Amino acid sequence: MRKSNSRAQQGFTLIELMIVVAIIGVLAAVAIPAYQNHVKKAAYTEVLSAANPVKAAISECFQVKAALADCDTFTELGISAPSGTSAFDKAEITETTAEVSISKMNWLVSAG
Repeated sequence: MRKSNSRAQQGFTLIELMIVVAIIGVLAAVAIPAYQNHVKKAAYTEVLSAANPVKAAISECFQVKAALADCDTFTELGISAPSGTSAFDKAEITETTAEVSISKMNWLVSAG
């Protein structure tokens, strides 16, 4: 009887590793843009929720004073400006139109 010199296979072949890397690449190509889109939507929702109390205060002030010019500062509204978060830097009220502007570096969301 002849002795067999064959050894048991150990590890993975190069093609198997390349297939795994390709699958991970495809999954990352789909997941990363979806995650970035989710982060943008969450920041937009945070901005809108910060603007809602200001919009309500402007509406109430306008009903009482009947002039938007009297409702165009946070002091006249009797509220404080929403503090900046990771989603936005500052909140402002446009004079005479009482439009609420919440901004973050290079983008702006207005709720009129």
